[in-house]
Amino acid sequence: MKSWAGCALREGLWDEWLVLLNGQEEAWLQEDEGELTLFRKAQISGQTPAFDTIKVSQTVTLQLHPPEKRQSG
Repeated sequence: MKSWAGCALREGLWDEWLVLLNGQEEAWLQEDEGELTLFRKAQISGQTPAFDTIKVSQTVTLQLHPPEKRQSG
């Protein structure tokens, strides 16, 4: 893990770690009340609905792909 961010709130603790996957891809690991969530970048392909057309409780299906690797040098 590369780094850590955390905060003690009146409602409880909040922790995040910046992790390195396969030695290259960065992701955030978040712990909240014993539950872990991993966030990482992805590219969306295909159509996405306009923001103002999305309603509360509506399900939106997205085609996600890992981000393209950057060329170094």
